[in-house]
Amino acid sequence: MKKIIMALILAFVLLVAFVPLSNAEMAKEGLLSGTNTYAGTYKVIALDKKNFVFTYENRGVRVSDSREGPFHGMSTHNVGVFCYENGVGRLKGYLF
Repeated sequence: MKKIIMALILAFVLLVAFVPLSNAEMAKEGLLSGTNTYAGTYKVIALDKKNFVFTYENRGVRVSDSREGPFHGMSTHNVGVFCYENGVGRLKGYLF
């Protein structure tokens, strides 16, 4: 019984100590500069003479110019589809 009470007290102390740190206010705006490098696969699917679909899947990495920050060295995964109808394209893409 004493072990359970001690475990509950320890859990409460850790909760009180670290939850405010995890809910700290982050910056609302700022500037980032860096380079994104991708490699991937692409495919063009012709529907008819004027309409086609372009699909892609990329994997890459983001490198910040300052060599620090939350996004430096971040891996990326992009998946997307361009739908071209009569020369006008619409992008539906996703970034992971």
